[in-house]
Amino acid sequence: MRRRILLPLIVCLTTVVACSPTSRRLDHVTSPGSAIVPIVDYALHVPPNWDGKARIPLVLLLHDAKDGESVLERSDIGVLLDEAYHLGRIPPVLVVIPRGDPARKDRPGGSAAYRDWLLNDLVPHIQGAYAVAACPDGCHVMGVAQGGYGALRVALHAPQRIASVTSISAPFERNKLEPNEFYVRWKRPADVGLTRLGLAWGRSDRSRIIEDNVRFHEHLAENRIPHEHLAFEGGHDWDSWGPAIEWALRTLVAGAR
Repeated sequence: MRRRILLPLIVCLTTVVACSPTSRRLDHVTSPGSAIVPIVDYALHVPPNWDGKARIPLVLLLHDAKDGESVLERSDIGVLLDEAYHLGRIPPVLVVIPRGDPARKDRPGGSAAYRDWLLNDLVPHIQGAYAVAACPDGCHVMGVAQGGYGALRVALHAPQRIASVTSISAPFERNKLEPNEFYVRWKRPADVGLTRLGLAWGRSDRSRIIEDNVRFHEHLAENRIPHEHLAFEGGHDWDSWGPAIEWALRTLVAGAR
């Protein structure tokens, strides 16, 4: 496994607790790949003060179609997560962003092969390298935009494998891969199993995305399928998605209201 530190880790002179609340802990790692999906890079955000021994939840964060695993390096998501941890707003989790390559059919909302690779290859790889909790209770998937659609597809096809799924700003209803399959297959609470569902969209998001998410939220509510939903301030960008990611970690992963 090849690892390259993208951002310098803060070295504390006394104890780890003394680290700055905004120090970013971000690694860039290469997975071993598989016969299904070739070698894939992923970014990994380690929570502050974690000793690497206590088992914490694993969160797969699927990026949008135009980004890659380096989005944590180019955005303030890592800083936001560190601050939220230190203020006690969210639990410590290991956040992993795997690359989805639009040149192949393994983009974040793409093929079944990519979904199978996430669950059957990447998750065991992470579990073997880091002290994360066992699935399904310790495994969570969330995504933004196209990645949000991909996260929903994981819940649709493998609900018994994950504890929660959160879709943020996903254009899932008009996606050509599996149009409207969520409406067909999710018609009663038992259809989603024990997986906790979350939907979020920006109040200033693209009009189609707002329509998609509001309609799907209404479908879930009418069929009494438990889920959390959030209409957050902002639009279709990482600055807006940051608080929604924090909301998902607090509400869907930690189970707080």
